[in-house]
Parts: sequence; C-alpha cells; structure tokens
Amino acid sequence: MRHFILVFSAYTFILWHQLTGGLRCRWANKSLNSFTEALEAFRTAMSYRFFHWLTHNRDVFAAYKASLGYIWA
Repeated sequence: MRHFILVFSAYTFILWHQLTGGLRCRWANKSLNSFTEALEAFRTAMSYRFFHWLTHNRDVFAAYKASLGYIWA
C-alpha cells in the first residue's frame, strides 16, 4: 500500500508540474507534451541539484558511503 501511495504521489507531482509549466520554465527548452518528457525534465533537475550539493558536500557523501562499507575516492 505504501508503494502504491508513493508511486501515485510521484506521478501526480510530475503531472502537476507538467501542466503548470513548472518543469518547462527552468529545466526544458521545449514543450513537455508527454509524461515521459516531463519525467526526463524532472530527472534533469534532480541530477543538477544532486551534483550541485555533491560539489559542496563531498566529505558528507564520502562519510555516508564509508558508513556503508564503500570507498569514495
């Protein structure tokens, strides 16, 4: 049930941004006509934000990976 709610919420969130133009305004230079295009714009936004966070918090990410037994070199 929790998985269904999470998937439904994510789908609704992306559709809402597609319909209101929130994703296109900042993350696309074309109209987002399908859910797949809106999802790709959302993934682009999340990738950018993670990369930006990682460049400023490399030590935090490395410590997290070390706590899981991995090496971030």
